[in-house]
Amino acid sequence: MSGFGYEVNPQEGGEGLTLLAPEEVMAKVEVCEMRPVKNNPAHEYIAVEAMILDGDQAGKKAYINFTVIQENDEWAKWSRDDFDRLTHALGFDPGAGPKDPGDLLGKDFVLKITVKPPKGDKGPSNKFYFKRAGSVAAFTPQAAKPAASAGAAPWKRAANG
Repeated sequence: MSGFGYEVNPQEGGEGLTLLAPEEVMAKVEVCEMRPVKNNPAHEYIAVEAMILDGDQAGKKAYINFTVIQENDEWAKWSRDDFDRLTHALGFDPGAGPKDPGDLLGKDFVLKITVKPPKGDKGPSNKFYFKRAGSVAAFTPQAAKPAASAGAAPWKRAANG
C-alpha cells in the first residue's frame, strides 16, 4: 500500500508496467473506478490512473490501487487511509471524501514518486505520496483517521462494514 509509509500498488517492471523514476510532478486523475479483484471477484478495489503532466516523465501514467476489503484488516485500513490522503490532495475534506470514484476525474495533484528497493524475491517498485496542487507543505506522515461508518461510500467503510 502507500501514501505515507505504505506501498500503494507496487508499480513493478513486468506485466506491462515500467518502473517510474523518482520525481515530484503534477498529475491528473484520468480513471477512478471500482474493479473486481482477479482472484476474488466478490471483493473490489479502487483503481486510479493518473497522467503525469510535467517533468521528465510527462505523458506517462501512474497506476495506484486501493484495497476496499481485505482479509487483513490492518492492510485494508492502511489502504483506506491512503485513499483519504489522495482525496485530500484532490481538494476533498479529510475524512469526508467523494461520494463516487468518478468525482476524482480531472483533478490535479502533486505526485511524489519514489522507488522502493528490491526485497527478497520482489524487484524494485514505486511508492507514491500525494499533496495538493499549489501546496507548499512538505511531505510528512499524517495521523490515521477512524474508520468511517457503514453508510459511507464503499472505499470508506470498515473492512467488515
